[in-house]
Amino acid sequence: MNYNYLRYFSVLAQVEHYTLAAARLGISQPSLSSAIHHLEDELGGIKLFEKTGRNIRLTEEVYKQIDFLGKLKEMAAIYGYDISGPAKNAREAVQWTYFGYLGAIKEQNGAAMSLGRVATFFDILSTSNTPYNTSQVELALGKT
Repeated sequence: MNYNYLRYFSVLAQVEHYTLAAARLGISQPSLSSAIHHLEDELGGIKLFEKTGRNIRLTEEVYKQIDFLGKLKEMAAIYGYDISGPAKNAREAVQWTYFGYLGAIKEQNGAAMSLGRVATFFDILSTSNTPYNTSQVELALGKT
């Protein structure tokens, strides 16, 4: 994913106007529009913005996701963790996933939920080009 697309998204979400956002970013409005369309395509066709007269705003679904992620960051901070960046090691990767799980349970009013096949995800993570290895992931998951 192109980092600039995420930066463009962030500014556009704040300004809620393509021309003003493009000016703030120092790019043309057509370039900004194209970047946002590419980002939407990379995210599986999710529509990020909707028009409201001459302005735009985040779609309700995207707004709710961003709001929830903010609440998740606040919850993690209560436990002394800063989850605003990527995990630096296997232990953090597992911890960040657990915070997501706790947030989902909280959103479901404490309903029982399965964490699913997350072990498979961590197995893939540990074999990908990351600083993690299988033994670190197994240790973080309590398998050893």
